[in-house]
Amino acid sequence: YLLSNVIHGWLGVPLTHDAVRLKTILLWSLSSLLCYMTLRRLHVEWFVAFFFSCMFHFHMDKLALEPGHPQEWILLLSVLCLWFCSGSWPYKWGASAFCVSLIGMMKLNCGLIVAIPLTIQATVTAFHDCKQRYAAWQVIGIGTITSLCIAIWPLGTGSSLPELAWGMVGQHRRFTSEFLKAIPWN
Repeated sequence: YLLSNVIHGWLGVPLTHDAVRLKTILLWSLSSLLCYMTLRRLHVEWFVAFFFSCMFHFHMDKLALEPGHPQEWILLLSVLCLWFCSGSWPYKWGASAFCVSLIGMMKLNCGLIVAIPLTIQATVTAFHDCKQRYAAWQVIGIGTITSLCIAIWPLGTGSSLPELAWGMVGQHRRFTSEFLKAIPWN
């Protein structure tokens, strides 16, 4: 909701069926463009990068089935994290950790899936490159601070700690008891 508020609240885009679908197409296309830019940054030939970013784009067509779902933000932030990691910017690890924290606060399991390899890569990089010796600390520190700030915000606006825990973890634990349907075997 925090990220979508930028589009719908700050920019004034109405919260309508068409606007949400257009937002999905925009985030989907931005993700494909970032895929191309990441491949080019990794010195992949432009036509190969274009081909694979098109393949990436067409593979993500499932986003159109659920417009407004957090997966569109998760996709964009994941590709943005890869773009940061492939660059030479000195704060790339912190920027990547910021993206991963946003992912984790949307869907905890997706955040862990991206955070684990990012932390491992930052740790390995810190051991092998003395110029980036604080890479792992950037990932852990900025990731933790960002996650805490995002968690504190709803607490400051009236939500309780149990409600926050229920929203992030509890409701997902009941999925199998609520939605699992037994196959009728005779």
